[in-house]
Amino acid sequence: MNRTNVLALVLGIELAAAAVALVRHFGGREPLALGELALHFNQSDALRDVLPAEHARCLELVESNGRADDWFRLVSFYLTIGYYPEAEYYARRACERWPGRFDLSYTHAICLDVLGRVDEAITAFEAANAMIDGSRGMPAANDHRCWFFIGRNELRRDDPEAALRAFQRARRFPPVVWLAARTLAKLGRWDDVATLLPVLTQVRPDAYEVALLQARLAEARGDATSAERDYARSDSLMPRFGYDPVKQALQHYREHFMGR
Repeated sequence: MNRTNVLALVLGIELAAAAVALVRHFGGREPLALGELALHFNQSDALRDVLPAEHARCLELVESNGRADDWFRLVSFYLTIGYYPEAEYYARRACERWPGRFDLSYTHAICLDVLGRVDEAITAFEAANAMIDGSRGMPAANDHRCWFFIGRNELRRDDPEAALRAFQRARRFPPVVWLAARTLAKLGRWDDVATLLPVLTQVRPDAYEVALLQARLAEARGDATSAERDYARSDSLMPRFGYDPVKQALQHYREHFMGR
């Protein structure tokens, strides 16, 4: 893939993500009241086939003071169909009722993240991270994912130093290493980038991003020959660091709800 085309693709994806975040942050709506939600659910062609009976059952269990797992299932349902304000509302209420459960706290943090509520998301991931020793019910019950999200949200509020401190706490997680290296490169800290490159080349030796970073490092050090070689090599490679933590988390909730 031509380097110019790849850069244009990456830029387009980042601009689209930024636009979605702005819409979520500035154009977000309040959760629908139960009556309004039921009306919208029944009238929407897109939702008519999405287990309306199960939705009604989840609501009934929750509103009759159901178990924590019932609340978690309802939140998973809303995340599955993209009703993020409703998911956040019920996740927040569940955290208030069961304040010690990692799965509920982590899920609430995910809701805040997808809604673009960056400051609140950071606080929520920090709270979830503090519960990990007593966690239950989530395969993501390890701190590197919380620190990944914390650092990612620090980047969203333009604080790269805070992001790097978070990434340092999860330095064995390859997506964190990649984000840390990219952040260091933007700050011009090329010696620090050089210390991370061996990890990236071991994990993804055929990644376009790694070859491009190697080329930029050589360029920063005045090594024109190596820079030209690595730029040329990057033209034949594809992006490999397409890890999307939000997409992966939402897939977990979809699978939980569908019983897979």
